[in-house]
Amino acid sequence: MVFIATLEFQEKALWPVMMLLAAIAVISVAITYWKMPELRGWRLGAGLIKLLGIVLLLLALLEPVLEEKVAKKGANFFINLIDNSESQGITEEGASRSRSDQVKEVLDQTGDGQWQEELKQRFKVHNYSFGERLLRRDDFAKLNFDERSSTLQSALADLRERYADKPVGGILLMTDGNISGFQADAGDLDFPAPVYTVNTAEGTAGRDSTIRNVAVTQSIFEDSPVAISADIVSNDSQGTNVAVNIYDEAGTKLETQTFKVPTGESVESVKSVRFSLKPEEPGVAFYKLEVVQEGAEAEATLKNNTQYVVVNREKGPYRILYVAGSFMPSGKFLNRAISQDKQISLVRLIRVARKEPRFEFLSREGEDTNPLFRGADADATTDASYDQPVLKRLGVVDENELATGFPMVAKDLFQYDAIIFDRIEADFFRSDQQSLVREFVTKRGGGFLMLGGNHSLAYGNWANTPIAEVLPVFIEGDMRYPKDVLDRNQGIRDGRYPEGPPPRFEQKFDLTREGWLEPWARLRDDRASEELRLANSPTSYVIGEIGAPKPGASVISSYQIKGADGTLYPALVTQSFGKGRSMVLPIAGLWRGNIGNRERMEDIYKFQRQLCWKLIADVPRPVKTEIVLDSSRFPPTARIQTIVNNREYDPMSDAAVEITVTDPNGDTQKIEGDLSLEKPGLYTAEFSGGQEGIYRATIVAKDSENAIIGETEVGWVVNPGLEEFQRLKGNAELLKELSARTGGEVVKLSEVDALAKKLEKKSVPVMETKRSPLWHSPWVLILALACFMAEWGIKRWRGLP
Repeated sequence: MVFIATLEFQEKALWPVMMLLAAIAVISVAITYWKMPELRGWRLGAGLIKLLGIVLLLLALLEPVLEEKVAKKGANFFINLIDNSESQGITEEGASRSRSDQVKEVLDQTGDGQWQEELKQRFKVHNYSFGERLLRRDDFAKLNFDERSSTLQSALADLRERYADKPVGGILLMTDGNISGFQADAGDLDFPAPVYTVNTAEGTAGRDSTIRNVAVTQSIFEDSPVAISADIVSNDSQGTNVAVNIYDEAGTKLETQTFKVPTGESVESVKSVRFSLKPEEPGVAFYKLEVVQEGAEAEATLKNNTQYVVVNREKGPYRILYVAGSFMPSGKFLNRAISQDKQISLVRLIRVARKEPRFEFLSREGEDTNPLFRGADADATTDASYDQPVLKRLGVVDENELATGFPMVAKDLFQYDAIIFDRIEADFFRSDQQSLVREFVTKRGGGFLMLGGNHSLAYGNWANTPIAEVLPVFIEGDMRYPKDVLDRNQGIRDGRYPEGPPPRFEQKFDLTREGWLEPWARLRDDRASEELRLANSPTSYVIGEIGAPKPGASVISSYQIKGADGTLYPALVTQSFGKGRSMVLPIAGLWRGNIGNRERMEDIYKFQRQLCWKLIADVPRPVKTEIVLDSSRFPPTARIQTIVNNREYDPMSDAAVEITVTDPNGDTQKIEGDLSLEKPGLYTAEFSGGQEGIYRATIVAKDSENAIIGETEVGWVVNPGLEEFQRLKGNAELLKELSARTGGEVVKLSEVDALAKKLEKKSVPVMETKRSPLWHSPWVLILALACFMAEWGIKRWRGLP
């Protein structure tokens, strides 16, 4: 803000006298010139000039004083803030000197411009540089422009804190605007004083290639579960060949993609690349992206040609509880499929026989247990009685797991990540067990899948049960199934089967629009191959009758019954429910017709594995950790945030969280997580590491009895050079916005000398009033005499008396 000077009169009491004298002067001059001959414009002009001289003399008698607001000398602070990072060493295209050399010339006190001395005459000048940190300097003679990061955001935050109670007149900021770790929601770049920005990178930096916008996408597609994409930005490289390599952590080159920068008018060219990978082992893995440009020695810098990428595929084991109403081939094939995945274990609870009424002739005298349990390994404490079903446990970790059948309390059920029901009726479960399954999905965040078949879905009496609320379809409803399907299902409900061989329902399967967008729902990596596979899918003997999908549910796959009216029926439906996910696969017996065909059986196994991975993909673990990396300061700070839950998946407030961090040299450091007040069960710790490379952290959570609750691993990368040289052109837009928001302005390097003079009348916290009396100023008398002499000269020139 610029203040406008005001004019004050000391002898205000003389105003009436002055007005009277002015009126007399006007009348006298008018009479004098009215009597002159030849009424022309020259006579009017001469009269007005004479009146102006008289008015100036009369005003001088009122003792006028000019008052203006100016900055009080030495009362305000002014900050010079210079970017000392490596990017200042870039030499722009067509320039003979680097940016740093040009900045040094402006800062050199021995040169022609003495703008710093002029600032010191009006302000208390403090000099700072920033790069990896904010540093106070007596002068700028020792700037070397070699710091690896531009922490402007933290520098301004520190200055805000240091000068919070001090009057600051402004900041002169010299930088290219490329900020490390810029966070728009962390206080922005606001400063409570005008910031006058000088963009040191106004031109182009010449030929260069860099990596931007790296993204990691993880899916459950078994063949390539990880996709890494990036944009390769090439500047001033038209017609140049570029290669993009990707390496694993051991340095082995996995793949190379090449392209040629198109020839055109655009200086900046962007090419997107994508790599599909299948990590050999789960957990944290690091990959290195490298861009190599033909004639790399001509690039402006090579520090932005490499970037590390972190991929975190959480380790298992994931445990799935499979509950079946009888020994079925589907369960055998599911177990065979999952056995090929080291990260998933299938725990099976299979009903061998239903409840039996007790008949005395079936047992020995005094025997109360079901003789079906009798065997070499019989145990009187675990044998089922006549009023209990006979259950078989497979894949359990010890003799206590599922010893009493399906779990009845949360801590026993919540140890699993997903539950699969296969041809089991609702009456097998108690009402509290069904409610526990619903809680397993909503609170635990687990996955739940119900398979179609005998005693399942509608003909398992699942309607109006707590589990029916979880399912993504309505159990009952008119879906216009063919009569053969309805008759067979009704027979199953009545406990009988139609006479003769069971009808074989031929289907035509296809993925829905949503299904095509889900990698886990596909078994081939291209659409043509997948469509061919679906066209050759086998038929099924069992079609589960269900109602319509619920609102919000996603139909992944559908089928038509050949020979029917072409109605599409849901074949695979899923939905999010609470914190978890539920799915329904109403068709059973898909394995029929595939036995003996190895390729088709492998497809079934692959589909079952991907289906199970979808169930458990988003299931919360007892210990979950994420990294928040703050690069706005150097060294960057990794905030390690860990959520710890107990066996009932309630947040734990008494856990011990031990964190072991491994730096790029392989050295380890142990730290502890502290309980945070931000969120229940949240433990946080911070680690700062400035060494370039990859970092790993292993987190182990223990309960009050020192028993391990869970263990996880995370990783992050420190690469300050990449951030520093992301944009060689500079960020003029950000500097312009910073100046506008703080009330400053953008100044060119060549205009810095003139800035000190502009600041004299700018608004600052501490101002003073400058009074300049005009009544004794020689300029007033000189101007009055000039008016009289001009009037006399006009009269002599025109021959007036």
